[in-house]
Amino acid sequence: MKAATVVTTDDDEIKTMAIAASLTVHERPEELANDGASIKDVMIRVRNDMTDRPREMCLLYLTYPQRIYWDIKAAEILFHKSGKSSMLCSQPVLTHPYMCIGADGKQIVKHKLYRRQDYPAVREISHFIGIFKAGILEQLNDNLYNDNTHFMPLDGRVIDVDTEADWQEFIADR
Repeated sequence: MKAATVVTTDDDEIKTMAIAASLTVHERPEELANDGASIKDVMIRVRNDMTDRPREMCLLYLTYPQRIYWDIKAAEILFHKSGKSSMLCSQPVLTHPYMCIGADGKQIVKHKLYRRQDYPAVREISHFIGIFKAGILEQLNDNLYNDNTHFMPLDGRVIDVDTEADWQEFIADR
């Protein structure tokens, strides 16, 4: 089966650019094109709407401008070597969850440790690249992972550009 690049959107400008680049456009329905929509539901809809059902799917959010072709190739190789049914990325955390409190002033993660060197090692989930066997999407949680997910460690932090502040941080890093 030939690989297809599918852009799923309801945005006319993105559709026009995708068509100009000879990409397949999946018309995202209104219920999957809002702030409350689940990307898992979007992936399932794209898979189900495809004439030739894919065996694997790779999710590439447009909000990661640091990603390059070789990142995707490395992820693909690692995914196939892992033997897992899904893969996401992980990156170093800025703040350990043991150091976090809620707005109410209570610990987010209950613990009695005070020395940071005693904290368990943690990493942050990143949707920098996601690869999934298409038939298992329903088995993943809404963040697209489960107990059979492999996490590809990123060497450093990547910026997910969702806000103007994120964009300014990205520009400053250039």
